Amino acid sequence: YLHDYMPAIRGLSDKTIETYKQSLKTYLRFLREEKGLEDEDVSFEAFARDNVKEFVVWLKGQGASARTVNLRITSIRSFLKYCGQEDFELRGIYESVCQIQKLKEEKHPILYLQPEATAAILSAYDAKSKKHRRNRMMLILLYDTGARVQELADLDIESLHIDAPNPFVTIIGKGRKRRNVPIMKKTV
Repeated sequence: YLHDYMPAIRGLSDKTIETYKQSLKTYLRFLREEKGLEDEDVSFEAFARDNVKEFVVWLKGQGASARTVNLRITSIRSFLKYCGQEDFELRGIYESVCQIQKLKEEKHPILYLQPEATAAILSAYDAKSKKHRRNRMMLILLYDTGARVQELADLDIESLHIDAPNPFVTIIGKGRKRRNVPIMKKTV
């Protein structure tokens, strides 16, 4: 599941796979601490809906945020979906766990930099050295495209289409999805 299916079939990134792995390890820790099940004794019955619901309560008791709890539920569902596809008899466990409601996540408003703050950040990098020019350009590109830092780090020369009539950057985002993002002529 973690070594073949997720990277090859689903095309998930290493970071996503590591997050899912951590979620499953956390569930195994719950089973050990709360149910007295050692790893080698865990069977699919341990993934019963009631156990997963107790896991949610346990996570909240550990101080996990709603977002973390929901991520753990998603990881378990994904694993059980895979198992159900491999063995039809396990499909019922997956469907049962899918009935568990996710927690309501608090929505945080998106905060934007004011033009003065942006100018102050950019002024920290003058044009005197190559390093400063590079860092300034990276900040401008981040600001102009709205890209994540990792997305910017993954850019290569073929990603830049600055000679096009309407310049743009091809960004590879989460899930290895490509998107073309226009950039201002001033950035070019």
